[in-house]
Amino acid sequence: EEELYKVAGDGGAENATKSFAQATTMAVKMAERALNSGGNLSGVTTGLDSVNGKIGGMHHSDLMILAGRPGMGKTSLATNIAFNAARRWMRDMQDGIPPSESVGAKVVFFSLEMSADQLATRILAEQSGISSESLRMGKSSKAEFGQLAAAAAELETLPLFIDDTGGLSISALHTRVRRLQRRHNNQIGLVVVDYLQL
Repeated sequence: EEELYKVAGDGGAENATKSFAQATTMAVKMAERALNSGGNLSGVTTGLDSVNGKIGGMHHSDLMILAGRPGMGKTSLATNIAFNAARRWMRDMQDGIPPSESVGAKVVFFSLEMSADQLATRILAEQSGISSESLRMGKSSKAEFGQLAAAAAELETLPLFIDDTGGLSISALHTRVRRLQRRHNNQIGLVVVDYLQL
């Protein structure tokens, strides 16, 4: 009980008051990151140049809501953004870029309406150039299956973590993100939730 009281009393270190000097240092680092990335990008990449050009990437303090009518491609867009951020992180790590300078991110994708294998099928279909319908129906050729296996092998270490537990409350979702953060050295840089029933 004493330990819990201490944690509650200390509050979150990430929400601590910052001096103006600390805030300006963070602003200069963000500008330097944008400059080093070739311009137009100071946050985590969406993988879509036109979107990055408008918003400068996704920043750690951002809450972005993707809205649209049913069947308009919200899940597809969110999946592509998550994949692009994770792939960029993987590529930056392979190139020896320090995690603090990467414009990619380790990604957690909470899919409350689609299973993990369905999301993986979408990503693999796009990366291998095979339609997801062909994969689901078993209508792919041996050559296409070879392309699929090659894409799967290439993406095996992709830092994209999918939680397809249905009916999660916001507090349960928050707990899972914190647990993953601990497990991955606080390097989870993007959380996607598809979707919150508000």
